[in-house]
Amino acid sequence: MLIGRRLKAQEDRRMSNVKKIEKEIYNHKKGLGKVEWGSWWDNELYAYLESFRLKRIRQWYDMYLKNKDCLVLGCGSGEDIKDFEGLANKIVGIDISTRQILKASIKFKKDDFIVCDAENLPFRDGSYDVVFCKSILHHLPNITEAIVEINRVLRQSGILFIAYEPCLLNLIAAIGRKFFPSNIHTPSENLLYHLNFVNLLKIVAS
Repeated sequence: MLIGRRLKAQEDRRMSNVKKIEKEIYNHKKGLGKVEWGSWWDNELYAYLESFRLKRIRQWYDMYLKNKDCLVLGCGSGEDIKDFEGLANKIVGIDISTRQILKASIKFKKDDFIVCDAENLPFRDGSYDVVFCKSILHHLPNITEAIVEINRVLRQSGILFIAYEPCLLNLIAAIGRKFFPSNIHTPSENLLYHLNFVNLLKIVAS
């Protein structure tokens, strides 16, 4: 029993340190880097692929976010929110970085941006139709707790929208981050593996 308590205390300290590192990195970054994979390709091909990507994203937003109450995890300065602002009924963004939340609040002139932890969401059960996660889950030290919280705040038949996780769920991004590193990466990232992640979603939703 004593060993178990010690192990839990060690794990809690590790989780706390991970969150501290992530917060410090994003609080002090003036601008997030861009992954310049496109510069390795033919410019016309890259432009075509990018236009196709944006078209599909807008289709998905229209399909899943229109007239919905949406929570954006790891919203940063709100770059993604501007793509579906006016489409969703309500948008609330959260981030662990005070600096990024301040930038988002100034940019959109709204107070619907909150500094908080994705593993401890300050919302009532069933508050949102959609939880939007773009390149955020692999930053979380305890993804199980985050998924449990996401499931809690989602309404019945709610949607968890996941995009751009650089892992085996997204093979191109996994390869890209290996060979073309950029300053958007942080030292405590955890890659998501397809089978483990799918099983986790099934367990939490059951």
